[in-house]
Amino acid sequence: MEVLFDRPNLRDQIYDVLKKLIVTGQIKPGEKINEENIATTLKVSRTPIRETLVRLEHEGIVEITPRKGAHVVSISTKNIMDILSLREVLEGLVTRLAVENMTDDLLNKIKGTLNKQEAIVSEPKSEKRLIKAADIDAELHANLLEGCDNEWAKNMMGIINLHLQFIRLRTVILPGRMEKTYQEHLAIMEAIEGGDADLAEKLMRDHVKSVRVDAWENLESTVEG
Repeated sequence: MEVLFDRPNLRDQIYDVLKKLIVTGQIKPGEKINEENIATTLKVSRTPIRETLVRLEHEGIVEITPRKGAHVVSISTKNIMDILSLREVLEGLVTRLAVENMTDDLLNKIKGTLNKQEAIVSEPKSEKRLIKAADIDAELHANLLEGCDNEWAKNMMGIINLHLQFIRLRTVILPGRMEKTYQEHLAIMEAIEGGDADLAEKLMRDHVKSVRVDAWENLESTVEG
């Protein structure tokens, strides 16, 4: 396979390729990532490969162990359920606080992200679309976290976010999940615009619960038991 890169954007393009390999299961959870093979295939040095792996580690998708190299994160169905159960409570609180501290600038930012999500739902199905959908979902939740003035909640969400991107990449592929997420986000947005913190919190908790139910029903065959 010949891969040609636009050198000024080399690292971003390597990042896209590696993330695609992980999302599509070509590199499986728990599997070691062979830097040398990837560098040879992509016709690049190992340095940008290593830099990309560090970036993916920060997103919680890859784990790097000294003297052992990098592995795709391996996470059990139970761990996914546990993380999403905790996330349901925290995201609900974060959303409530974001509504209570909402500014015009933040509201416009959230709307802009939701518009991007609407556009991605309408795009033709592709592997790149799945990755973009997961990134946009993370962006919208990060928007809400900006409006949260509870540092404890922010710190706890920081810990959860180390694992959430991997979970997003596993759940966004589920049938109908991308469209359902957009509709749920749209309802949350309407509550935010209406200044209804109670409803926004409830809808966010319902959204995370919906993701958890879908994960439970569909992910057993794609993660460790």
